[in-house]
Amino acid sequence: MEWYYAEGKEQKGPVSEEQFTELLRTGVIQQQTLVWREGMTAWKPYGQVVSDSQPSSSTGPALLTTGVEGNQAPQVPEPFSGVNFGGAENQREAALAKVKAPAICLIIYACLMGGMALLSLLGVMTNAGMPDLSQMDPEVAEMVRKMQGPVQLATVFLTFVVAAVVLFGGLQMLKLKSYGLAIAASICACLPCACPCCFIGIGFGIWSLMVLNQPDVKGQFN
Repeated sequence: MEWYYAEGKEQKGPVSEEQFTELLRTGVIQQQTLVWREGMTAWKPYGQVVSDSQPSSSTGPALLTTGVEGNQAPQVPEPFSGVNFGGAENQREAALAKVKAPAICLIIYACLMGGMALLSLLGVMTNAGMPDLSQMDPEVAEMVRKMQGPVQLATVFLTFVVAAVVLFGGLQMLKLKSYGLAIAASICACLPCACPCCFIGIGFGIWSLMVLNQPDVKGQFN
């Protein structure tokens, strides 16, 4: 028997029983997802279909559209009028709840990186932390002195860029917007940088990527 299900404002299907089971396993279809199959009179949340013990008629669905006959699945209109579509809202709220913690961690890590980069910039400007070159060969010492400033500035600039990407990606992730930027921020958090706490960022980045790749989260991004 084939199934149809609503994803966002679109009708998906038909899918076989095996495909439907896989969608359940991966979280694409949840308890509140609207589904329909032959023998149902209306689209219902999957959880209600499972718990509903009353037999249904085989006249086909009637709530999501008009002019549908027999066992032809109806088209999901926009907006979803005439049906209780609280399930879609619940799915978005569930996705927001999942991304909230890793997104906040990315934002905090970005602030830490920015703070460390600012301290490094101040160090370059004041020559703080410069190694003692008095014991080196004068020519070597002069070469090191000339190279150290530009290298440090390049490192600081790169850290600022990475911190900015992580910060804005985390902010967009909190609102389920800009999926690509959220992925980029998570990857940037995993990159080694001048920040002493970069190992924390690796954990945050991996956690964020795992959440973002969940089908029920990915599908809620605008």
